[in-house]
Amino acid sequence: MKLPSAVLLLRSHAARASWAVSDALIGPAILLLLSPFLLHQLGAAGFGLWALATAISGFGSVASLGVGLATTKYVAEDLGAGNRAAALSVTRTASTVALAGGLVFIVVLGLAAPALARLAFSRMGDPALVSAALTLGVALLVVQELDAVYAGALRGAQRFDAIGKIELSMRPLWATAVALTAWQSQDTVYALAAGLCVNLLKAVLKATWASSVLRGFCAKTTFDRGQFSRIFHFGKWAWVNGLGIVLFSVADRILVGALLGAADLARYSLCLQLTQFVHVVIAAAWQPVIPIVSGARIDADRLRQFKRLSLLGGAACLLPPLLVAIASPAILSVWVSPQFASENHMLVLGLFASAALLSFGVPTHHILVGLGEMRLIGIIAIVGGILNLSTALVFSAIGVGAFAIGRMVFALLTTLYFARLWQFARSRTRTAAAASDPTAPTAGA
Repeated sequence: MKLPSAVLLLRSHAARASWAVSDALIGPAILLLLSPFLLHQLGAAGFGLWALATAISGFGSVASLGVGLATTKYVAEDLGAGNRAAALSVTRTASTVALAGGLVFIVVLGLAAPALARLAFSRMGDPALVSAALTLGVALLVVQELDAVYAGALRGAQRFDAIGKIELSMRPLWATAVALTAWQSQDTVYALAAGLCVNLLKAVLKATWASSVLRGFCAKTTFDRGQFSRIFHFGKWAWVNGLGIVLFSVADRILVGALLGAADLARYSLCLQLTQFVHVVIAAAWQPVIPIVSGARIDADRLRQFKRLSLLGGAACLLPPLLVAIASPAILSVWVSPQFASENHMLVLGLFASAALLSFGVPTHHILVGLGEMRLIGIIAIVGGILNLSTALVFSAIGVGAFAIGRMVFALLTTLYFARLWQFARSRTRTAAAASDPTAPTAGA
């Protein structure tokens, strides 16, 4: 029986997808295993500080203008055109932009950390500890954004295996370093510092591998105006998208800590980890679609494949969050405690509802990224991020459940991805038909 072209497209890239899933799976999986241990060793207040620092590191896409995603797109395009030198140049320029943006964040937030600890995060505990956690979170931000550039270059070269191998080897080392430090010191700041050192080593390994693939030293700080123009053209909307994602997945945790305190932030973060774990794995499985679409010749047949892929893939993406949501009471009972599972059952179900809807749109989102449709994606992300936080603030009287409601509002807005893909396909089809019909009236006729 002849398989649909969309299914064949998926099958031909199954190996790349498996490495992409391995890359994304290992981090959240280890964090799921590590979190109850950290909660026990550091206490609810200490684990809340840990969650706050990791939330701060999520501002990286704002600091770096979204260059990681732009690197993937343009490395894929340049290598597809046989221009390895341009791929190396765009990677170097992207790493320079990420480093410069990160250093600005270090200076600004580093200087502001003591005041923020006293004024904005007074409910989080000792201002000195909060300030140190914020500073380490900013340092982690810089390292993660450089990591994102080198990983982006490897994805653009479709070397998902390289990223997977590095993550599979370094993540257990990271968990071991953090766990031993937390066990010996019972101190959140020391645990954060240990994790930062391993993350730095991981970024160095990715830079080394990317340099080998592109046949040049990727970490060289150079600024090519032409490459920056390319990055900014695509990256400005990736930055807007990143800002929206920050409002959706980072600012909410910071707001929980500021409004409700360390204990509520700890339980919200634990519930969020479970739901995000499923969504992150799904998003990673579809990452190979971005360089494939970026390097493809876009015609009517290819667009029909993409439309089928978005629907079939979206339907398949609904199943994992629904299954895990059903099993969540048992999972939380084993993972944390039966009491925690009972007290947070409705919160987890609300978070899974939004995760399922977000997962449904993942294939379409990645197809649109490959087609260069970052403007719409960025607008949806920023509007959705604002609505997410606004909704949470309106319903804040009910506690952390308000943030699950806000996430659902964001997820509903992402259904506009489908409308844009269909509109894009219709527009391209009409343009192609007009070009192939010499009797068609011209725009000036």
